[in-house]
Amino acid sequence: MRDTSRRFLRALLAAGLIVGAVAIPVAAGTITPATTYVGPGGGSGMCASPAFSTIQAAVSAAAEGGTILVCPGIYREHVSVTTNGLTIKSVWRWSATLKPPAVPPIRPAGESSLITIDGANDVTIYGLRLAAPTAGDCSQVAFLILVIDGATDAVISNNRLVPTGTDTIGACGYGTGIEVEGASTARITHNLVKDFQAVGISVEGPGSYAFIRRNWVRYFHAAETGTGTGGVGIQVGAADFAPINPTAQVRRNMIVGLATAGVSTPQLDVGISVVQTGPGTVVADNVASHAWVGLDLFLDTTGARVLRNQLLDGGYAGIYSDGVVNDFIDNIALGNTTYDCYDSGYPSNTWTGDIGVISQPAALCSAPRQ
Repeated sequence: MRDTSRRFLRALLAAGLIVGAVAIPVAAGTITPATTYVGPGGGSGMCASPAFSTIQAAVSAAAEGGTILVCPGIYREHVSVTTNGLTIKSVWRWSATLKPPAVPPIRPAGESSLITIDGANDVTIYGLRLAAPTAGDCSQVAFLILVIDGATDAVISNNRLVPTGTDTIGACGYGTGIEVEGASTARITHNLVKDFQAVGISVEGPGSYAFIRRNWVRYFHAAETGTGTGGVGIQVGAADFAPINPTAQVRRNMIVGLATAGVSTPQLDVGISVVQTGPGTVVADNVASHAWVGLDLFLDTTGARVLRNQLLDGGYAGIYSDGVVNDFIDNIALGNTTYDCYDSGYPSNTWTGDIGVISQPAALCSAPRQ
């Protein structure tokens, strides 16, 4: 009886009548998304003999929706992503380090980047360490991650962006950690951005948008001598775009400068800067400390909501606004040298429940309860 049943099953399989056991052919010319490994070889598991030795080679060969797993090692290259749906991920977080090549490609000044997402949609960059050397045969990298040309729904998460070496302000290092521009959109979360020279995280240009949450932005430059102020932790908009810049949600980020800044080290210029944006930008539940200005609404910014932020120990001001028709609600600005709360656009802006000791005009913030 058992042998008869087995013969019956074999007959069904041969005839293709058991659907689950039949291979369904793929149409000619199509490529299914795949997982590809990149690495120097010699590792364990799939990292022992990876398919590619460079990230760019894997990216160039990948189909839409593919995943590229980067094995531990140092990769000296620039990576350009133009394929939709790619995920580039370190096998173990921060074990794969991307650095500029020893001889960088010839590009216009200020346009170099380590990773460029160029017009591609739904690209994820996860768990990489991006490092810009500050000594030896090096040149400055303008952006460590750049999202441009209408790229939409990029996800940049759990990466570490750092300089290597002590000469962190100079001809090498890097200018901006992450920039979204050219009507692109991105979700930027849980990254460490450390010791940049220009901006930690930037969103620029009409039509661009970013959701920026739970990033740690540090402007320490601990080995440098004091050179005044410089650098912006998180910037939404730029003065050279008018009349409307991008919008963003900036939530639960930590932006920190050194307590000794301005005396023995350079000082972070602005913790969070919102420049000439239109309605829709929200800045909420962030902490910015030891900057010259903690939070700046600049150049006729309008329609922003600024909620429950802590702006502490600034060299000049906690909140400084010359925008109009913005809402400030339940912010805490304390320990700032000249102003905790300053608003040249008052009373067109509304202030509700904000706490600070030194205000201009005097009605903006209330002193904390004893």
